[in-house]
Amino acid sequence: MKKRQGQSFVEFAIICPLVILLFIGGIVDFGFAFYNIITLQQIANTTAKWAAESNGTTGRSASEIAIYANSKKPSWWNTSFTVQSTPTVTMSTGGTAVRVVLSYESPLYTPFYSTVTVGLSGEPVIPLSVAALYQKPVAVFTR
Repeated sequence: MKKRQGQSFVEFAIICPLVILLFIGGIVDFGFAFYNIITLQQIANTTAKWAAESNGTTGRSASEIAIYANSKKPSWWNTSFTVQSTPTVTMSTGGTAVRVVLSYESPLYTPFYSTVTVGLSGEPVIPLSVAALYQKPVAVFTR
């Protein structure tokens, strides 16, 4: 009877590190994903504002917008980064705007979650996508 009293402690000692690794791995992977989506949204906002506030009446082309967005992305983003832009969007309230849609595949770093996403989607990434719409100014005043 005395020998069985330590059984639950041994089981806990075996299982506890695995559970802690799952929690820490989730915090790391999804923390990076949250960081990447915030960065992606900031790039989309900056790019849409830059394209809408361009000098001249012709505005920026889709290729110029893509080049600008690619220049703003972090250098360590080595997976898929796509830029889709609509240089002229007619708004229902009047006026025109620039719409920028960015996509990025945030990589997973822990083996458990990488395996789970490979089983679900075929790739060890979390797909992220954001959009920004910025109205073109009607008149620009200088002092």
